[in-house]
Amino acid sequence: MSLLLAAGLLAGFAAPQRETVDVSAIIARLGTSASVSGDYDVLDRHRCVALPLIVEALVQLPAVSPGKVGGDLGRPENWLTHRTGDLLRSLRILTDHDEFGPISKSEYARLPVYREKPGGGTILKRDSLIQHLPAGRSRYYGYWLSHGTSFYAPIRTQRLIRKQWKIFVANFQCHSNLSKRRWDPSFFNG
Repeated sequence: MSLLLAAGLLAGFAAPQRETVDVSAIIARLGTSASVSGDYDVLDRHRCVALPLIVEALVQLPAVSPGKVGGDLGRPENWLTHRTGDLLRSLRILTDHDEFGPISKSEYARLPVYREKPGGGTILKRDSLIQHLPAGRSRYYGYWLSHGTSFYAPIRTQRLIRKQWKIFVANFQCHSNLSKRRWDPSFFNG
Protein backbone atom coordinates (compact mmCIF):
# COMPACT_ATOMS: atom_id res chain seq x y z
CA MET A 1 0.00 0.00 0.00
CA SER A 2 1.41 3.36 -0.93
CA LEU A 3 2.14 5.98 1.70
CA LEU A 4 -0.26 8.37 -0.01
CA LEU A 5 -3.12 5.83 0.10
CA ALA A 6 -2.35 4.96 3.74
CA ALA A 7 -2.32 8.65 4.67
CA GLY A 8 -5.64 9.14 2.90
CA LEU A 9 -7.21 6.22 4.76
CA LEU A 10 -5.92 7.48 8.09
CA ALA A 11 -7.25 10.94 7.34
CA GLY A 12 -10.63 9.39 6.51
CA PHE A 13 -10.73 7.55 9.84
CA ALA A 14 -9.61 10.64 11.74
CA ALA A 15 -12.15 12.99 10.14
CA PRO A 16 -15.23 11.84 12.11
CA GLN A 17 -13.28 12.05 15.36
CA ARG A 18 -12.15 15.57 14.50
CA GLU A 19 -15.76 16.54 13.76
CA THR A 20 -16.82 15.14 17.13
CA VAL A 21 -14.12 17.16 18.87
CA ASP A 22 -15.16 20.34 17.04
CA VAL A 23 -18.85 19.72 17.77
CA SER A 24 -18.09 18.98 21.42
CA ALA A 25 -16.12 22.21 21.72
CA ILE A 26 -18.98 24.20 20.20
CA ILE A 27 -21.52 22.57 22.51
CA ALA A 28 -19.26 23.25 25.51
CA ARG A 29 -19.27 26.98 24.75
CA LEU A 30 -23.03 27.32 24.10
CA GLY A 31 -24.43 29.77 26.62
CA THR A 32 -21.11 31.54 27.13
CA SER A 33 -19.70 34.74 25.68
CA ALA A 34 -17.39 32.58 23.52
CA SER A 35 -20.35 31.24 21.53
CA VAL A 36 -21.12 32.88 18.18
CA SER A 37 -24.16 32.59 15.93
CA GLY A 38 -22.07 30.70 13.36
CA ASP A 39 -21.84 27.84 15.85
CA TYR A 40 -25.41 26.89 14.95
CA ASP A 41 -24.40 26.51 11.29
CA VAL A 42 -21.59 24.11 12.22
CA LEU A 43 -23.93 22.14 14.47
CA ASP A 44 -26.46 22.05 11.65
CA ARG A 45 -23.90 20.52 9.26
CA HIS A 46 -23.10 17.85 11.87
CA ARG A 47 -26.48 17.44 13.50
CA CYS A 48 -26.33 13.64 13.76
CA VAL A 49 -23.22 13.99 15.93
CA ALA A 50 -24.43 17.11 17.73
CA LEU A 51 -27.94 16.15 18.82
CA PRO A 52 -27.08 13.41 21.35
CA LEU A 53 -24.27 15.55 22.75
CA ILE A 54 -26.58 18.54 23.18
CA VAL A 55 -29.20 16.43 24.96
CA GLU A 56 -26.55 14.94 27.24
CA ALA A 57 -25.29 18.41 28.13
CA LEU A 58 -28.85 19.57 28.88
CA VAL A 59 -29.71 16.52 30.99
CA GLN A 60 -26.58 17.04 33.13
CA LEU A 61 -27.51 20.62 34.05
CA PRO A 62 -29.39 21.38 37.24
CA ALA A 63 -32.87 22.79 36.76
CA VAL A 64 -33.28 26.57 36.84
CA SER A 65 -35.24 27.83 39.86
CA PRO A 66 -38.83 28.54 38.79
CA GLY A 67 -39.84 32.14 38.30
CA LYS A 68 -38.63 35.27 36.61
CA VAL A 69 -35.05 35.91 35.51
CA GLY A 70 -33.98 39.35 34.30
CA GLY A 71 -35.77 42.67 34.25
CA ASP A 72 -36.65 44.83 37.23
CA LEU A 73 -38.26 42.17 39.37
CA GLY A 74 -36.46 39.01 38.29
CA ARG A 75 -33.36 37.26 39.55
CA PRO A 76 -30.16 38.15 37.68
CA GLU A 77 -29.31 36.06 34.64
CA ASN A 78 -26.41 33.67 35.12
CA TRP A 79 -24.41 30.96 33.42
CA LEU A 80 -27.11 28.34 34.04
CA THR A 81 -29.92 30.35 32.43
CA HIS A 82 -27.78 31.23 29.40
CA ARG A 83 -26.54 27.66 28.99
CA THR A 84 -30.00 26.11 29.36
CA GLY A 85 -31.53 28.53 26.85
CA ASP A 86 -28.83 27.99 24.24
CA LEU A 87 -28.97 24.20 24.52
CA LEU A 88 -32.75 24.20 24.11
CA ARG A 89 -32.51 26.64 21.22
CA SER A 90 -29.98 24.45 19.44
CA LEU A 91 -32.22 21.37 19.81
CA ARG A 92 -35.10 23.29 18.23
CA ILE A 93 -32.94 24.62 15.40
CA LEU A 94 -31.51 21.19 14.53
CA THR A 95 -34.77 19.25 14.73
CA ASP A 96 -37.41 21.85 13.80
CA HIS A 97 -39.29 20.50 16.82
CA ASP A 98 -40.10 21.48 20.40
CA GLU A 99 -41.10 19.60 23.52
CA PHE A 100 -43.57 20.69 26.20
CA GLY A 101 -44.10 19.23 29.63
CA PRO A 102 -46.91 18.66 32.09
CA ILE A 103 -47.87 21.27 34.65
CA SER A 104 -50.64 20.79 37.19
CA LYS A 105 -52.97 23.54 38.35
CA SER A 106 -51.37 23.43 41.81
CA GLU A 107 -47.82 23.66 40.38
CA TYR A 108 -48.89 26.61 38.27
CA ALA A 109 -50.57 28.30 41.26
CA ARG A 110 -47.37 27.94 43.35
CA LEU A 111 -45.25 29.80 40.80
CA PRO A 112 -44.19 33.29 41.88
CA VAL A 113 -46.43 36.20 40.95
CA TYR A 114 -44.76 39.50 40.08
CA ARG A 115 -46.85 42.62 40.51
CA GLU A 116 -46.40 45.42 38.04
CA LYS A 117 -45.25 48.77 39.26
CA PRO A 118 -47.87 51.49 38.70
CA GLY A 119 -47.31 53.00 35.26
CA GLY A 120 -44.51 50.53 34.58
CA GLY A 121 -46.08 48.73 31.64
CA THR A 122 -46.43 44.99 31.45
CA ILE A 123 -43.94 42.41 32.64
CA LEU A 124 -43.43 38.77 31.75
CA LYS A 125 -45.69 36.64 33.89
CA ARG A 126 -46.16 32.95 34.50
CA ASP A 127 -48.88 32.76 31.86
CA SER A 128 -46.12 32.90 29.24
CA LEU A 129 -45.43 29.25 30.11
CA ILE A 130 -48.86 28.01 29.05
CA GLN A 131 -50.17 30.50 26.47
CA HIS A 132 -51.41 28.86 23.27
CA LEU A 133 -50.76 25.34 24.61
CA PRO A 134 -53.30 22.64 25.52
CA ALA A 135 -54.46 22.62 29.15
CA GLY A 136 -51.93 21.02 31.48
CA ARG A 137 -48.93 21.67 29.17
CA SER A 138 -46.05 24.07 29.73
CA ARG A 139 -42.97 25.44 28.03
CA TYR A 140 -39.58 25.01 29.69
CA TYR A 141 -39.50 28.78 29.97
CA GLY A 142 -41.15 31.81 28.43
CA TYR A 143 -38.94 34.57 27.05
CA TRP A 144 -39.71 38.20 26.33
CA LEU A 145 -36.95 39.25 23.95
CA SER A 146 -37.50 43.02 24.00
CA HIS A 147 -37.25 43.07 27.80
CA GLY A 148 -34.65 40.33 28.23
CA THR A 149 -36.74 38.47 30.78
CA SER A 150 -37.47 34.77 31.17
CA PHE A 151 -39.98 32.90 33.29
CA TYR A 152 -39.06 29.30 34.15
CA ALA A 153 -41.44 26.41 34.70
CA PRO A 154 -41.51 24.25 37.84
CA ILE A 155 -38.48 22.01 38.30
CA ARG A 156 -40.52 18.84 37.70
CA THR A 157 -41.73 20.22 34.37
CA GLN A 158 -38.17 21.13 33.33
CA ARG A 159 -36.91 17.64 34.18
CA LEU A 160 -39.72 15.93 32.28
CA ILE A 161 -39.14 18.10 29.21
CA ARG A 162 -35.45 17.14 29.29
CA LYS A 163 -36.39 13.44 29.43
CA GLN A 164 -38.75 13.95 26.49
CA TRP A 165 -35.93 15.57 24.49
CA LYS A 166 -33.69 12.60 25.25
CA ILE A 167 -36.32 10.17 23.95
CA PHE A 168 -37.07 12.34 20.91
CA VAL A 169 -33.41 12.63 19.87
CA ALA A 170 -32.79 8.91 20.44
CA ASN A 171 -35.59 8.16 17.96
CA PHE A 172 -34.93 11.04 15.56
CA GLN A 173 -33.70 9.88 12.16
CA CYS A 174 -31.40 12.84 11.62
CA HIS A 175 -30.51 11.89 8.04
CA SER A 176 -34.02 11.23 6.78
CA ASN A 177 -35.92 13.77 8.91
CA LEU A 178 -34.02 16.85 7.87
CA SER A 179 -36.51 19.57 7.24
CA LYS A 180 -36.13 21.78 4.19
CA ARG A 181 -36.94 24.67 6.52
CA ARG A 182 -34.96 25.24 9.68
CA TRP A 183 -36.11 26.64 12.97
CA ASP A 184 -35.09 30.28 13.00
CA PRO A 185 -32.22 30.63 15.52
CA SER A 186 -33.46 34.09 16.44
CA PHE A 187 -36.60 32.49 17.93
CA PHE A 188 -36.02 32.75 21.67
CA ASN A 189 -39.29 31.75 23.30
CA GLY A 190 -38.81 28.89 25.70
